[in-house]
Amino acid sequence: MDRNMYYGDLSPTKKAAMELAQKLPDQGTMGGEAWNFFHLETEDYSMVMRTVTLACKASGMKSPVFLSIATFYSWLAGEDPKAKRQADFQFDLELPCKDEIQEGNPVFVSIVDFGSKAASSAQKIYHQIWMEFISYCETVHTEQMEQQMKWGRVSNPALPLYQQVFFVSYGAGCAFPPGVKSHAYTISYPSLSEEDFGRLLLEYHGRNEERKREYRERNGLPPVEARRLRLEDMKDTLKWYANHMAGIKEQSVRRLLLDMRCEFQAGDVDYTKREKVEKVIAAYKRKVLRQHDRLEIITIHRAKEGAVCGLDHIERWIEEHREAMRLPQKAPGGVLLVGIPGTGKSAAAKMMAKNFNLPLVRLDMSRIFGGLVGDSEKGMREALEDLKFAAPCVLWIDEVEKAMSGADGKDGGNSTVQRLFGMLLTFMQENDRPVFTVTTSNDISKLPSEFFRNGRFDQAFCVMMPDYYNCCEIMLEKLRGFYKALGWGTEIRHEHAKQIFNACVGAKAHPRFLTGADIEAHAKELFWHFVHKGKIATPAAEELATVMKSVSATMRVQASPDSPSSMQGIAESYLDMMQRGMTMAGNQDTPFVKENLDLDAVRFYKFDEKNPDQGEPRCIKLPDQTAKEYGIRRQSEDPEKWYDVVFYDELVKAIGESVIFSGQTLPQAREEYWKLKQHQRMAASKV
Repeated sequence: MDRNMYYGDLSPTKKAAMELAQKLPDQGTMGGEAWNFFHLETEDYSMVMRTVTLACKASGMKSPVFLSIATFYSWLAGEDPKAKRQADFQFDLELPCKDEIQEGNPVFVSIVDFGSKAASSAQKIYHQIWMEFISYCETVHTEQMEQQMKWGRVSNPALPLYQQVFFVSYGAGCAFPPGVKSHAYTISYPSLSEEDFGRLLLEYHGRNEERKREYRERNGLPPVEARRLRLEDMKDTLKWYANHMAGIKEQSVRRLLLDMRCEFQAGDVDYTKREKVEKVIAAYKRKVLRQHDRLEIITIHRAKEGAVCGLDHIERWIEEHREAMRLPQKAPGGVLLVGIPGTGKSAAAKMMAKNFNLPLVRLDMSRIFGGLVGDSEKGMREALEDLKFAAPCVLWIDEVEKAMSGADGKDGGNSTVQRLFGMLLTFMQENDRPVFTVTTSNDISKLPSEFFRNGRFDQAFCVMMPDYYNCCEIMLEKLRGFYKALGWGTEIRHEHAKQIFNACVGAKAHPRFLTGADIEAHAKELFWHFVHKGKIATPAAEELATVMKSVSATMRVQASPDSPSSMQGIAESYLDMMQRGMTMAGNQDTPFVKENLDLDAVRFYKFDEKNPDQGEPRCIKLPDQTAKEYGIRRQSEDPEKWYDVVFYDELVKAIGESVIFSGQTLPQAREEYWKLKQHQRMAASKV
């Protein structure tokens, strides 16, 4: 194996070294600054040393000498660090690198910051001495510049001290004293390229083959021909590596390539098996994100997650965009799901992560907000950086109107929330990493208008309450799990689920309308009833329906005509979603299809005293329903026929009772509406 073919600095180190070389001053001249500070954005000290060495070579300097900050402080402080220093710093001859320093080799003093919140008292003393050293360098620099300008030369031809000492910070943050931190040059490290991963895979593949050969030789086994890895046949695989491991530093990538051996049989590691490699990468990212504790990692049990009923358009959209999810800079950005609580928005977010085969992370604003000024903004920046690190992933922003309450600036909105909201919107629109955002909202009227500009979301879905058919499907799905838990061997059938659901909806005279969450609550209560009874034999569907009827009498539901406020809230929510041009999440027919909906007649209806008999707007009708068929279904006692018809009829009624007037204040609208109602009551009394 040709080791020169594998080992060597990769592109991030080379690019960082070139950037550092451009910022290093020319030695032997009086130009430049009196001191130089550099912050390298890596936590790997070996990478710091390799970057500095390459930079010195590129800029024509001698080989660098590396000192720790502790050694440097001991030289500055002398025997007593608290004693006042004289402005005359000379290198102590007992330093281990005295020969190199005397020969003019550049000295790089390294200081690391692993995110400590407070400096010790000793560090504060050292920082004070450090500032005295900087002041000394500035004094010498000024004197030499004056001599050069006056005489064209300096009295001391030796290399100035300030051109020989350089300070390098690395780690989680810049560790320089506050007085000089703003003057430090920051050297960044880009992500590993496809070519880098090609070299790494060749290197580790070669190691594995060498290890396998030695094992067989040591155990007296016949040799086998070594497998060859042809990079020209791995272009897609290398792109996949570069996309999935972008943001992971070289040191961690190398560790992960070693850990991948655990997913394979001994001596049979194949780095082209993406499904096994992805497990190792995902596990590593979850570990890092949990350590940061800025994003919540949602565990999805792929075999246990049930089907999501009634969201056919969402499922179709996912299928059409599945392959594009892992395309860097071309992946879809995300979707907005809006609907009343309990309609399956959270389940849809999990379904998307499951179908895309991506990790699901949730943005929890309580982990972002901080008590001190600037802490919240810093927390949001770090969370967004974590998202780039986690990519490709699905980001779930649940109930965004609560998380960003006050972001619209109304009613004295919180300025911190507004800034965080702006940072989030900018990330959603400009992020170039494959982070697919699933944003859910129960009430979009509380969100600012800029949230709905083009480019924020690829699609906005209106998630409505399930119709009768999907209600039965949800009941079937929930009961299947309970059948299995109770040890009932008989498979529940669709007609049985329909019979049990019918027991939940009440009579047509007093209907009850259920969301998916309501159905799950009813199914759980039915399950607990049989757990308490200790019943072993599988009951008949009629018995289950009878028990469900008594159970439902003690359960509340999302909507019913007896609760007009709930019906009115649902109606207004649907109108808001339709007015914003959202797409239906399911295939079920609704009275809110745009072609059948005159929003102006509903939202901006105005009472005309000259035509008092015009009545309330009734512009909403069931699509594809003739008047005769509608009447038949309205009179039916079978829930399968009347459930959807009565639900939409109640919504139309609720809309008629919540008219919004155009160009009027709320008190004026109430007065106008009162006139209309008064006229209708008077007309009814005459009859």
